[in-house]
Amino acid sequence: MGVSLYATNSKYSFEMGYGGFYNLRKNIAYAVDVELGDIYERMLECHSRKDYDWYCSLVNKMVEEKRLDGSVIDFLFQSDAGGAVEYKVCKKVYDVIKDIDFGDKGFQYVSYRDNDYEKLKLFLLECYRYHRKMRWS
Repeated sequence: MGVSLYATNSKYSFEMGYGGFYNLRKNIAYAVDVELGDIYERMLECHSRKDYDWYCSLVNKMVEEKRLDGSVIDFLFQSDAGGAVEYKVCKKVYDVIKDIDFGDKGFQYVSYRDNDYEKLKLFLLECYRYHRKMRWS
């Protein structure tokens, strides 16, 4: 069982494990802000309600201090299952990653992996152009 990233009537879809989805969003967090990426990685250190409360306060403080776009932050921190963002957020995520060369990095299962980030950029633009929600389940 893993994560499917898709939009209605899109020619693109992405299949990955939860680790792949984490890596995708971690790399986007780093693209938004290096410090945010460092903080995003610390999510794996949370094991209790107290840890998550501390973590949320850390993230919220940074978002407020750096005035980061809340809709992109929402994409990064939604649940791994059953999430969605509006087409306008897809464009914002695209704008964050459009000029980044992710090289050989991928996030899909190996059997599906093929220039993942470049296809993701096309997918995000397609969602924006046709007003489609990006969803994952």
